[in-house]
Amino acid sequence: MSAGVRGVPVSKELGAPYRHPLSKDDLATSPEAGVTTLYELFNATVKKHAGNKCLGKRTILSEENEFVASLGKDMVKQTLSEYEFLTYSQVKEKVDQFGSGLMSLNLTAGSNVCLYASTSPSWMIAAQGCFAYSHPVATVYSTLGEDAIVSTVNEAECLVIITDGELLGTLNNILKDCPAVTHIVYSGDAKAAHVDKMKATHSVHKFEDILNAGKAKPVACKPPKPDDLAVIMYTSGSTGTPKGVMISHASLTGAVGGLIRALPPIYPTDVYIAYLPLAHVLELTAEHVVLYLGCSIGYGSPLTLSDVSAKIKTGTKGDCTALKPTIMAAVPAIMDRIRKGVLDRVEGAGFIARNLFAYAYNDKLHKTQKGIASPIWDSIVFSKPRGMLGGNVRVMLSGGAPLSPETQMFMKVVFSCPVAQGYGLTETCGGGTICSIEDLDVGHTGGPIGSNEIKLIDWEEGNYRTSDVNNPAIGMPRGEVLISGANVTNGYYKQPKMTEEVFIKDKDGKMWFHTGDIGQWLPNGTLQIIDRKKDLVKLQAGEYVSLGKVEAAAKQSSFVDNTCVYADSFNSYCIILVVPAEKRLKEWAAENNLSKLSWEELCANPAAAKAVLTDIQAVCKAAKLARFEVPDKIKLCWQQWTPETELVTAAMKLKRENIKKAFADDIKAMYS
Repeated sequence: MSAGVRGVPVSKELGAPYRHPLSKDDLATSPEAGVTTLYELFNATVKKHAGNKCLGKRTILSEENEFVASLGKDMVKQTLSEYEFLTYSQVKEKVDQFGSGLMSLNLTAGSNVCLYASTSPSWMIAAQGCFAYSHPVATVYSTLGEDAIVSTVNEAECLVIITDGELLGTLNNILKDCPAVTHIVYSGDAKAAHVDKMKATHSVHKFEDILNAGKAKPVACKPPKPDDLAVIMYTSGSTGTPKGVMISHASLTGAVGGLIRALPPIYPTDVYIAYLPLAHVLELTAEHVVLYLGCSIGYGSPLTLSDVSAKIKTGTKGDCTALKPTIMAAVPAIMDRIRKGVLDRVEGAGFIARNLFAYAYNDKLHKTQKGIASPIWDSIVFSKPRGMLGGNVRVMLSGGAPLSPETQMFMKVVFSCPVAQGYGLTETCGGGTICSIEDLDVGHTGGPIGSNEIKLIDWEEGNYRTSDVNNPAIGMPRGEVLISGANVTNGYYKQPKMTEEVFIKDKDGKMWFHTGDIGQWLPNGTLQIIDRKKDLVKLQAGEYVSLGKVEAAAKQSSFVDNTCVYADSFNSYCIILVVPAEKRLKEWAAENNLSKLSWEELCANPAAAKAVLTDIQAVCKAAKLARFEVPDKIKLCWQQWTPETELVTAAMKLKRENIKKAFADDIKAMYS
């Protein structure tokens, strides 16, 4: 383990809060004096970096159908232009125009505006325009189901929805259930039929029309106060109906200040690739960090990210190849897929290439763990996979879910890219802890960021206590993770009871957010998340199973693309639902004379299920899971779990209740 101290307790008292070493006596509350709102943050960075490239995007040059052999069907493939950028001063001009244009819709300061759109320069320009005129932004994932969109728009009482042209069809289906909405603003192309239908009941405007209205009739900004609401961020609903987290301007600028104190140096010359949903706190906070520091942001999408992404025409550039980013954020599910993509390519290479990769990987792994560079291997073996991300990525930020140590180390070795894994929640603006890129070890989430302090409290039911530090068999304090600081938000919108349950003041009046996660402090002040209260299920014999822990282990199987573990208190074993890795399972089918089966038939084949389960059980045992934690029965699910099917969130987190309902009959059969 690296000797660097990443977190320090504020006192010697058992259960004392930990802070970042630079913040032991002074928690950060903003990135700099005088920057306490997002309006002030954006204006400050424009003054410093006016001529720098700010927001960039690519234009679709052509679209055509291309047959994809692995899927057995045609897919629409795109050829895209190179990136075209607006400077910081040009973006500022559009922000002012858009904000002024919104005022022409008779909005008053404080009126909520819904942003229901994909990640793009238009999203950020619209948001900054709202911030400049004190309009809180209610965020909605572009992949959210119709019922959840209606719930969000109605709860936030939004008068205006800012969206993409391609989403007008969905809005037409639900606007009758959203009585407060009067105006729709859309960017990009839209079908004339969708626009005409919407115009019959609502005022419809192109994004450019709002810009032009603001240009023709400028309106003075109406700057927000630090405690004013900036964003109502609706979580993606992994446990039910989305709930809106109230993020003030002070909370988000506090998160930016705390992260800057904890992150490695980032420079105005850095380039950030933006493709995750801006409706997710990881992306929103990350983009404000790089904006404040004067970096360039190039927008893309998960479907066009690499040269082999689903929507990229064969032989043309993906977003990373075109942009060559130096900084990238990714949720673990995406990094797991990058890792499996590389390993699939290696497996398909010749005998010599496979063995060279394995030797190079093991040798570099050994050196990486000692802090020794491997320039020869980087040049001979790893340059090609590194090119998948453009070749220049020097820092990767990870959050949103636990990242497996195996994948984290794989990214370090193959891509020569340290992964700054972080831990945070929407309720803490994504802030909490973050790894140092100097750390040689993996498997933890780093030390506290500079704007918050973290403490653990006993959770007796799960047998986790801060006094475990005095137990020779454990030697570390353990308990539920609580976070306090400038980046902690104000609770849940119109949900006072829910807010009171987890945002709790201590005897000294300090507010602590109770995360529900179970952690332990490692000796150097880094936090390791070891369980989650909601993921713990007591089996029939009284043993606790951590569903997330089992899933993380199972994902190390080459047969697994996605998985959900299920257990209940009426049975003595857990079961597992698996979306198989198609390439690997079809290879197994070819080896076992089952190639003639369709994909659906293969997933229903008992021999295939047994083979996948056997491999999962082996990796679980290798991960030292207890006997009762290793899945006993399996169901192979032939359809992918996507946000559109509402089985996972936009950030690819499992929607357990939805999965439970969708596979209720299969679960019942596995327990019969």
